[in-house]
Amino acid sequence: MKIVEPTPEPEISVDDLKKALDIHKRELKLIKSMSDAQYRAFRTNLHIGHGEESRLKAVSMLESMIGLNIRMQADLQSGRAAGEKGPRDPGNK
Repeated sequence: MKIVEPTPEPEISVDDLKKALDIHKRELKLIKSMSDAQYRAFRTNLHIGHGEESRLKAVSMLESMIGLNIRMQADLQSGRAAGEKGPRDPGNK
């Protein structure tokens, strides 16, 4: 029996996050300007559209993803690892 070592998760860089942020911001602006009918017709052409049938839910999801992305960039730039509490976290004393 061969034992397979787990593969390490790939590191994500600030540049990777910035690229994703640009895509998410562009799609958010596009989706906000669409009607519900337009969103339903074109959602398969969007990164987020495949999994989200409702335009309003897609907008909400993108806004959440943008917020998380910005937080992750700040964490990476300050040298904090994922999950560590930063100086602005309410739980950090």
